[in-house]
Amino acid sequence: MKKTSWIIPMISVFLIIAFSCLGWSDDQVIRRKIPTASSQDAQQPVQQDDQQSVQEDDQQSVQEDDQQPAQQDTIEKTVEPNMANKDLTIQGAVVCEKVMNRNPVGSSDIFSAKNEKLFCFTQVVGAITDTYITHNWYYQGSLQSSVELPVRSSNWRTWSSKIITPELTGEWMVEILSEEGSPLENIVFFVQ
Repeated sequence: MKKTSWIIPMISVFLIIAFSCLGWSDDQVIRRKIPTASSQDAQQPVQQDDQQSVQEDDQQSVQEDDQQPAQQDTIEKTVEPNMANKDLTIQGAVVCEKVMNRNPVGSSDIFSAKNEKLFCFTQVVGAITDTYITHNWYYQGSLQSSVELPVRSSNWRTWSSKIITPELTGEWMVEILSEEGSPLENIVFFVQ
């Protein structure tokens, strides 16, 4: 048994060397700022009401659990492309009339033209590092709005909204894309 005890460590060393030789060249590596626990530049905590900051047509994001994020510094970390958040998936996505208490209200496939604003509510799971998704709002095949939404947790709820004027009746679609531009989900709905 002692004669073969060197085999397992030698195989481990060989595998480590082999995989490190298969590494990415610098032009294939994405460099990101990754938060660390000790901080001097504090990030703003997630607000606990529905009056969060607005981007484009009223974008909002919220972490699934109610814990406040720790104050954080950033350090640079190398992340291989398509590896960090390769398991990013949409657990649920709906178009709705409102978002109340971080939940969709009035979800449907058909909406009245009397609604002044509609929301696309999305629950994203599987993020390993901070990333974002994009909501592309299409009216009859034409891009009307594109909203980038941050994803800062492995279980994250976020939403965007679109103002709907009465003349914009017909078929709509919200296309949800990953940071890399891969389609994650499409939601088709009608305004009449």
